[in-house]
Amino acid sequence: LGQLAFRQGQYQESASFFQQALELAESTSFWEGKIRSLNGLGRIAWVNNQVSEGIEFEHQSLQLAQQQDFPLGEAWAHNALGEIHRNLQEPRAAALHFRRASERFGQLHEFSLAALALQNLAYVELGLRRWEAAESGFREALALWRKAGARHGLALCLIGLAGVLSGQ
Repeated sequence: LGQLAFRQGQYQESASFFQQALELAESTSFWEGKIRSLNGLGRIAWVNNQVSEGIEFEHQSLQLAQQQDFPLGEAWAHNALGEIHRNLQEPRAAALHFRRASERFGQLHEFSLAALALQNLAYVELGLRRWEAAESGFREALALWRKAGARHGLALCLIGLAGVLSGQ
């Protein structure tokens, strides 16, 4: 319910669901639920411009995912941290997190999620005017989006490739 409310832009309701889920996960020692709840709370804090809280939630999520050897949780935390650092105009930190997210998603054969992280990384590279790295990232993400059959991802990669060509 927290995810659904988040996707609908109902952040206060989403935060309430994630907080309830976190409390339930903690009371039952359900570590996967705790990881996912912390990630959700981190994203909500970020979109509500509570950046330091968002970073803290995501680091907690990442740390617990690493302790529990839960690569999907690691990937989501890295992707969220990449988004936060990109928004803070900290491209090197953003690139590091997007790269790690892409690696983890790829290891899990989550091709559309790996494409998302690669595409995010490619846009960071584009902003840094690293044309070859950006082009390579967009092309790799494009191939993964094709495999996943996601046309919106294809379109975003083509827009990114147009940006590379324009920059070159």
